[in-house]
Amino acid sequence: GHRLVMDEHGQPMHKSDGTAIWFEEAAEQLGVDTLRWMYLAQNPAQDLRFGTRHPDERVTLETPEGPIDQTKEGLPCARVTSKPADEVRRMVLLPLWNSYAFFVNYAHADDFDPSLPQVPVAERPNIDQWILSNLQAFLRTANESFQKYEAAEVCRAAASFIDDLSNWYIRRNRRRFWRSREEGRGASDEGPGSRAESRERSPAAAIGGSDWDPDKLAAYQTLYKVLVTLSKALAPVIPFLAERMYRNLVGIGRGSRVEGRETGGGPESVHLCEYPQPDVELLKPDLNRQTEVVQRVVRLGHRLREEANQRVRQPLAELKFACADERDAGDIAGLSAVICDELNVKRLTRADDLGDLVSYSYKPNLKTLGPKYGKLLKVIREELPGLGDEVLEPLRNGEPVGVTVGGEEITLEPEDVLVSTEQASDWASGSDAGIQIALSTALTPELVREGMARDFVRHVQQTRKVKNLEITDRICIEYYMADELDAAAIEEWSDYIKSETLADSLQRSDEPLGDMKEVTIATERCRVSIKPVAK
Repeated sequence: GHRLVMDEHGQPMHKSDGTAIWFEEAAEQLGVDTLRWMYLAQNPAQDLRFGTRHPDERVTLETPEGPIDQTKEGLPCARVTSKPADEVRRMVLLPLWNSYAFFVNYAHADDFDPSLPQVPVAERPNIDQWILSNLQAFLRTANESFQKYEAAEVCRAAASFIDDLSNWYIRRNRRRFWRSREEGRGASDEGPGSRAESRERSPAAAIGGSDWDPDKLAAYQTLYKVLVTLSKALAPVIPFLAERMYRNLVGIGRGSRVEGRETGGGPESVHLCEYPQPDVELLKPDLNRQTEVVQRVVRLGHRLREEANQRVRQPLAELKFACADERDAGDIAGLSAVICDELNVKRLTRADDLGDLVSYSYKPNLKTLGPKYGKLLKVIREELPGLGDEVLEPLRNGEPVGVTVGGEEITLEPEDVLVSTEQASDWASGSDAGIQIALSTALTPELVREGMARDFVRHVQQTRKVKNLEITDRICIEYYMADELDAAAIEEWSDYIKSETLADSLQRSDEPLGDMKEVTIATERCRVSIKPVAK
């Protein structure tokens, strides 16, 4: 059990004042899988902040047995809210469901058959091998943690894996699913794990005599394997969602989006399956580490973009990096195309150091150092700024550092020192765990025009969603822009826009039309309308 179950503000819940939450209220309004995740992910030594019952707000609950307006104890059903439950859905359950939905939508459109001969894993792109390796690392953690009754560690590892699956693997591989089944055997020089690299690493011949492009088939088979395995691994934690995913993916039951295809006569329920074990042949620690380093650079780059008020769709000229660890430097250089693509920069350059672009100054934090080193405080204030970045750099990475001050050895913790950054103009700089990067924020007219084209694509894609168009529907685009220079940017990038949006035509109108939606392209106003092409 847990120490105490409190409301989301940390206050006790009582039946007498109507704040106690009854099971059926929580189950129907928050979701049973959400409840299980909340309990299993919680350290039982700590209070679980559950939710809030609003006794004055009566509700009727739709249950499997029919609508009810009273609990089994005879109390009126009331509205229940829970920010912790909302967070579980937002960070875990919705990304998992969206990953599953992404697969089944495209599998249905392409008539994917899970029983087709497998593309050998060794011949699949690095990004496929990485997600499969990452899956094995999660399975190892899940098996070891369940054996120790450490369900919270399983949930932590699962949430991390789902984030990698949704926000890295699927997002970076969308184009592989967009292509037609027969398309995509061209070579590329972009590098491992990049979108185009997947085509370079594909087997040259079709699989088993089918009409499938091997790279696209590899993407389907990889994601299918991950989702089926994940449904089995998460079945003890989220049994209902796992069951629905599993039965649909393996073609059991009504409404299967994989068109009733079987995968070899497996059990009819995920809860009848053996718990999945890690496959050591698929585990690649070096590849996992390489991707983690690249993700660290990308996260830092996105943070710098946000601080510099540069939207991701706006291309930038250059990203410079410096790091002392040669292995990290090799990982970053080896996946430079991925980093450039993720951060929307034109080139990635290694530097010995970034001293000409960024400098750091260090001052003592008197609030923490005073109680520790009262007599030495005056000496620390005088000598600390002169120690320099070479000595104090670990503090910027969240690590303590030992120094000699006034002839005495002391240890400075990160919270003991205030670090300030001075940056060169037109550059945004930062560091994380020994890696420094600097992002050029200077914009040329060419970069601005490309950014406008990317904004235009986003608005067209959003309009497709609003109109509920199928992912394979082709469209015609019509737009109105009053400024000739702005319109010239759209014309310059017309081929890119049409390719990204599945548009057969892109026409500029002489005047705004009634069915056009007003949008913002960079800082300029534009009107856009789309129409599906008759099939």
